Amino acid sequence: MKTRHLLSGLLCVAMAAACTDSRVPSLPEDRLPTGALDALQRHVRNIGGSDLNCERQVLAEAPRVEQDINADGRPDFAIDTRNLRCTSREGNVPDAYFCGIYVCGFPLLVSHETGWEVVQAMAGNEIEAFHYYREPRYRVRQVNLSDPSRRTVLVREYAWREARLQQVMERVEEPQRLAGR
Repeated sequence: MKTRHLLSGLLCVAMAAACTDSRVPSLPEDRLPTGALDALQRHVRNIGGSDLNCERQVLAEAPRVEQDINADGRPDFAIDTRNLRCTSREGNVPDAYFCGIYVCGFPLLVSHETGWEVVQAMAGNEIEAFHYYREPRYRVRQVNLSDPSRRTVLVREYAWREARLQQVMERVEEPQRLAGR
């Protein structure tokens, strides 16, 4: 009788093992390229000095919006810094290096023939990539701080023109427009 239960148990374990995916997971294809990751690490060291510590894997897997903003045939990356799991060696709040009270910075990693450049020009509450006709752009939304009720949203669009990131549009979205988004 014990042998029968033992065999039944082994059969269940074997069947469960057969149903699970036992392949070794490959590295995610959505990680940052090495050169972009190196540039982002230098940027983090520049803004945080010896205090801010962001592990390489945390930065490699950072949430981001990808687009070829400078039309060189290679993707560029706007990093979403709102939820990076960095630490502070001196007991500071690590998020404060990237975010203020109402907005967070979205550093842009731009590919060039000679490497990667970090452009710190965009800040807000959310970012998305889109095309305006054929021009690639980033759209950043943030709470409109000039509105005392904080019910409207300030929307800025950025494009790569004359070899640099430029703000090309700014508008305010009203609450009724937000409801239909």
